[in-house]
Amino acid sequence: MINFKNKDEILPSTLIVFSIILMAATLVFKLFCAEPVAPGIKSSTLRGYAKNIDEANVAIHNAKLAIAPHIWTEDPDTVSASVLALLTQQANQNDVKVGAFRPQRSQDLTGLSEYPFIVQVTGSYSGIRGIMKVLDSSGSRVVLRSVQVSASEDAGTEVTVTLGLSAYVATDPMLTANGDDHA
Repeated sequence: MINFKNKDEILPSTLIVFSIILMAATLVFKLFCAEPVAPGIKSSTLRGYAKNIDEANVAIHNAKLAIAPHIWTEDPDTVSASVLALLTQQANQNDVKVGAFRPQRSQDLTGLSEYPFIVQVTGSYSGIRGIMKVLDSSGSRVVLRSVQVSASEDAGTEVTVTLGLSAYVATDPMLTANGDDHA
């Protein structure tokens, strides 16, 4: 209790009254004074920045969802084996021969590693087009980078095609994250 008549309670009573006055002043300040803003920045500008950040987070989320089906998360040896297995399967289905499969030196990109391959395929042009169609489809995790077609007069209807392929492996866990964790 507040009691100024008793000498032992004067100091605690003064502190209590001072605290009540300080809390009341803080409440009045909070209710009637504008929130402090950094000099030169208006609150509408801050709202615009917050909106831009939210839009960027949505774009990041959508980009993750778009690239997730095309990125490998396995180790490089498994990726190479899987690409070769896909090529062998498609070659058998399209009645063409895989003559050479040469993995190239990987290249580190931001959050990804590119694993390029050079593949030589021999067979009918329509069969090779079937392989390229599968590799270049929207659901493929292999990117068809280049195609070089050569035919010889001795080979008849057969052509030899050198395909430049790439597989991208995620090195940044944020690329394979669910995407629901943006701030």
